[in-house]
Amino acid sequence: MAAAQPAAAGRATAAPDRATRVLLAQYRKAQHENMLFLPDPDDMHVCYVLVCGLGYPYVGAEILLKLTCGPDFPLKPPELRCLTPNGVYEVGGKICISVGEFHAGDRVGKMAGAAAGDWGWRPTMGLLGFAREALNGILVPESLNLSKHPDHGKGGLGILDTPAAERQRCAYSSHAYNAARNPTLQARFLAHAAANDSEAGRALLRQTALTRLCEAKSAADTTRAEFAEAFGPELLAWCDASPHLAGHAPVQCRDGLRKCTNAGGGAVPDAYLRAYLLAAAGAPAACWEELRGYIPSLGADKLGRLPEDPRDRARRLCEYVVADARKDFARRDAAL
Repeated sequence: MAAAQPAAAGRATAAPDRATRVLLAQYRKAQHENMLFLPDPDDMHVCYVLVCGLGYPYVGAEILLKLTCGPDFPLKPPELRCLTPNGVYEVGGKICISVGEFHAGDRVGKMAGAAAGDWGWRPTMGLLGFAREALNGILVPESLNLSKHPDHGKGGLGILDTPAAERQRCAYSSHAYNAARNPTLQARFLAHAAANDSEAGRALLRQTALTRLCEAKSAADTTRAEFAEAFGPELLAWCDASPHLAGHAPVQCRDGLRKCTNAGGGAVPDAYLRAYLLAAAGAPAACWEELRGYIPSLGADKLGRLPEDPRDRARRLCEYVVADARKDFARRDAAL
């Protein structure tokens, strides 16, 4: 009589389903300047997306999204949930966007006022295309608040309508929120960014360094290397070479520098950061010289409205540069 084969011997490993095969291919292609993608280690059908490196009002934000793909993906879109407060998407519950699960059966472009191809899920969009639409909702929240568009009906499920100031507040606190509520995910994304060079990864590492630098309890807790990582080695080298900053450690100004960077939507010119350090060090005349390159754009009438005191003149001009970096022309003119 033949010996019985062990139950496990020769058993073939189950082949991955179609959705898993598609997702494996799409994970390899998922690259974006403002998003990082990581599959759940225990469930390939769950993808986590970290949004970072955005401009005003999301400077410094790290927004975690969760995409859950069903067995019929990509014929049907993923389910979208948000894990980090951001002022646009509610945390925890289901979220309705134009290409999401609630519009899986919509005919593309069927809504009144929508251009062909602007509405409804398409299998060709894939994981990256869906994530782009979710990111676009954060960048242009007006497109999600459909109650403002009578042709489109009511706003979607899980969509918030908040002012820019609230979205900015959420961005400032997002790193601390994730550290408290999503520490494992946050650590995984940081490790991924450090191990895989990408534009989004570099943005995440830089803004994390900046946040940690400013969370230090004192300047003594901050190293020169941390300062250089957050603000760039060029600024630290300039500080070392400037005679006006002798004995005035630049790390003492880290909070103000972060405020300057955030106020300008991450686009503040280096001249403004240098001017801030000079003003903090009690060298208003040198601060004014740093910003002199912006004077020709002011015009004689606006230049004449600047205060006589050198320190106040430098401060007003700094405010102008920040507003200009944000392209916030109303605030720019009000600064003068």
